[in-house]
Amino acid sequence: MMPVEGQDLKSTPKGDVLVKLNLKARFFWEDMPYGLVILKDIGNIVGVSTPNITRNIIFHQRHMPVKYVNESTGELNRDIVTTKTGAPSAYGITTIE
Repeated sequence: MMPVEGQDLKSTPKGDVLVKLNLKARFFWEDMPYGLVILKDIGNIVGVSTPNITRNIIFHQRHMPVKYVNESTGELNRDIVTTKTGAPSAYGITTIE
C-alpha cells in the first residue's frame, strides 16, 4: 500500500491517511509467480485444496497483465505456469513418489 498523493502526511493522523494499492510492488511481480503460484502448484501435486491461495492470486492478477489462475474454475493456467513461474510442474514434477 502507498499513500494517495496530495495528502499532508505530517498533519494527518496515521489512521486517517488514505492509501491505495501499490501496483509496482515486488509482491505482484516476484512473490506471485515465485511464491503463491508455487504453493498452489505443490498443493495440486499432493492433492491439497488451496482456496485461500487461489483467492489471493485471483485478487492480485486482476491488477496484472498475467493470469495465473482461471477465475471461474480456480485452476492454474498451465501455459503461464510452465513458462513464467517457478512452479514444480514447470520442471516436469507432477507427482510425489
